[in-house]
Amino acid sequence: MAQTISGMSRGMRITHMPLLVWGLWGCNSGKSVIDGLGPQDDARLISDVYTWGCDAQGDGYDGVYSQTVTLEYAPDALTELSLPSAGGCSVDLDMFPASAGSGGGELPDISGEPTWATDSDNGTLTLIESGFWKDEIGGDYHGCQSVVEVLSGGTVLGNAGVLEGVKGPEASSMPDVNFYGEDDDEIDEVAWGDEITVEWDENDWDNVWIQLRREREDIAWESITCNVTGDDSFSITETIWDLLDESLIVDQNNIYVGFETTREAKTDDGLRVETLTRALAVMSVDE
Repeated sequence: MAQTISGMSRGMRITHMPLLVWGLWGCNSGKSVIDGLGPQDDARLISDVYTWGCDAQGDGYDGVYSQTVTLEYAPDALTELSLPSAGGCSVDLDMFPASAGSGGGELPDISGEPTWATDSDNGTLTLIESGFWKDEIGGDYHGCQSVVEVLSGGTVLGNAGVLEGVKGPEASSMPDVNFYGEDDDEIDEVAWGDEITVEWDENDWDNVWIQLRREREDIAWESITCNVTGDDSFSITETIWDLLDESLIVDQNNIYVGFETTREAKTDDGLRVETLTRALAVMSVDE
């Protein structure tokens, strides 16, 4: 059953969370290694692929055009990254960390920079600020490999000291994702305030979410994120647009449809690591 924001009377919930512009923070807690017995996770590995429409001998599918891997290390101080419960929406929940937060620290027993590898590719994670590393792959090349091909074997950390060998979950197949306008015609661009219905096929991912995200210089200044796990469509209506500030100056409005599988790993030292593998279909919204 499709969920819309107007369906709040049927159980849709809106929560508010502060939007944290991590790019404005730069800090190093100087903490030593903690054995992971505290209440919070110690590190997070996220492997994202972004998809677009591809065609192979007349058969359409969503193929990968770019990939991002991020690593956060904040012993027992990792900032929580969690969806609202299924059927709920959160205002200003940033699903794309750009920092390890105030608890970010240096990885012990590491020489050089951490690396990542799947069965099909590998790369080096660049230190952005204390406790946060990132690698962006293929941003200027629109390929058409499948999600399963690109993420085969899961993403594994190397040269990562206490996080050596941490592995993210394998990807499931990417379902077809389609965007429709008010006249039920398939669309690839929309304007501010337009009603948009997103539909996707059955899939094997743990969670599905949609985020309407307003960005300036790659930083989110406003967003609405809805957990649509268990559904196969969602409508962005006037009610959702009304929760955002049209006068806010941004470079881009994006609609992300995220398919996510999450696992928790535990190292031999007792550190707890949240691992996420995500495939994201994206549509840009004109002002």
